[in-house]
Amino acid sequence: MYRHATFHSKAAVEDVLTRAGFRHVSYRSTLFQKPGLESYAQERATEGYTPEAGFVCLTATDD
Repeated sequence: MYRHATFHSKAAVEDVLTRAGFRHVSYRSTLFQKPGLESYAQERATEGYTPEAGFVCLTATDD
């Protein structure tokens, strides 16, 4: 699914955002269960950046 995706480090993304004039960056992390389980429990995203998460979203604003 992500065969053609390009992934960047948190520091690299923050650097690009800062140079583009964004100041406020917030994160939410999710997908903490390992792939390949027989079943999965429903999860809620957590506030902040968690390196162990399988997926992290960010919001950046310039105000």
